[in-house]
Amino acid sequence: AAEAAQRTAEFGAEVARAEAEATSAIQSVATATEQEDLLSPEEALQAGKLCEEAILAVRESVQSAQENGNRLMAEAVSECLTMGEEPPPESEIQVIVRALLGRLVAIGPTLDAAVERAKAARERASRKATAARKEREQRELFQRYATNGDTIHRLDIAALAKDEYELELKDEFFEKIKTALQTHDVVYESFPRLRQMLAIERSEVRARQKRAEEEERLRLAKQEEERRLKDIAERTALATQLLREGDDVLPDTSAELARVEVSSSDILVERDNLTSAKLIEAAALTESRMANPVHGLAVVRSKLDAAVEALGDDLASRLDGEVMDIRVRLERAEARAARLRLAIAKARERAKDAAEKEERLSKQRQKFAKLQRAYDEQEEEDDDSGGEWQS
Repeated sequence: AAEAAQRTAEFGAEVARAEAEATSAIQSVATATEQEDLLSPEEALQAGKLCEEAILAVRESVQSAQENGNRLMAEAVSECLTMGEEPPPESEIQVIVRALLGRLVAIGPTLDAAVERAKAARERASRKATAARKEREQRELFQRYATNGDTIHRLDIAALAKDEYELELKDEFFEKIKTALQTHDVVYESFPRLRQMLAIERSEVRARQKRAEEEERLRLAKQEEERRLKDIAERTALATQLLREGDDVLPDTSAELARVEVSSSDILVERDNLTSAKLIEAAALTESRMANPVHGLAVVRSKLDAAVEALGDDLASRLDGEVMDIRVRLERAEARAARLRLAIAKARERAKDAAEKEERLSKQRQKFAKLQRAYDEQEEEDDDSGGEWQS
């Protein structure tokens, strides 16, 4: 119990210190606010910063005291618990601690009000400091270009515009100055108005430049679009013309190939009763007859490839049907020509085999004829010998 009383007394002292710190911080805010007009903007800002730091320190003290008070209250409640269902009555320590906690809670609203007052004072000081800084900078800028010390003349204004606003002033702008300020020369009191006019002029110049750039961009975009459309039209027209030319050649070429196939049926069906000479003659004749249609197919293939190249991947779908139609018919004709070339090659191979076979047969016939002559001569000799014996 004695220890609890001691800790309660210590908590009371801690609450009293927090209240005193809060009172001191609030008084500091009041003093800084009352003397605000007597301080320079920088001093007022520093005073506001110190007041806010003091209030923050008080809040931390109040927070720490509340935590100590809550722990003390919890310990007091724990000691008073009984086994009965009814809650025990509050002890004297609980009553004291609860009252002290209430005093801590009461500090909060006064600190909140002081914070708002300090914040408002700091914002006013900040605005004053900003205004003072701008005034100082403006005065320094004026003195930099005021060649005679208290007035800015035409050349000074031109230099100011070039250095600070990136403007090359024309006579029209100096006439605007004369109209607005009723003079060609500018004193310090009129300097803010001159800077405003320069800022407006810069905005207008930039707006004109931006409009010009946008117009140029649109012009170039239109030019590019026209070029693109012209390119599409030219490529499409070229591809169409090439396909039309190929389509004009292909029917006659295919018909001529058909006639060659009919006239070359002997080597196409590979008849076995042809001599080597006949095979060679047929192969040569077929090859000669194929020269013209093969050239025609090469022409069609060249035009088809050129049309596909002209269209490219981006325009391929525009004439996809026409390209597919002529490609299918061309590939069929090329396959027929390839079949004829293969037949020619095979005919020449067969002619070679037939020539070798014919040569073997010729040699066999020669041998047979020689044997036949020898046999005939032998028979004649035998006949002559028989006649002499009978005599």
